[in-house]
Amino acid sequence: TPPMGLSAEQIASIRQRITDFANQIGLAGYARIDVFYRPATDELFLVEVNTLPGLSMATVTFTQAYITPEFKMAPKDFLGEVVAIGSRATQEAQAPAAAKA
Repeated sequence: TPPMGLSAEQIASIRQRITDFANQIGLAGYARIDVFYRPATDELFLVEVNTLPGLSMATVTFTQAYITPEFKMAPKDFLGEVVAIGSRATQEAQAPAAAKA
């Protein structure tokens, strides 16, 4: 979730850099990438990559999904989407193997 006070251009740049990083390391499906951003220098610092969401109401992941305007997802809906993404990724991964059999 972007902090308050950033421009739309800064947010778009941060999201693009995170997307580029995720693609470079081969992430697929769900992942939460934690970063720090220094607006004065436009520096982005990678903190960690998590491939599982925290599963409590106190977890920041659920809060972020709910308060981010583009998503505005309740915790149960967010978790359902994470499961659906994982299921689709598994089916896609298994499809080439089934075609070879």
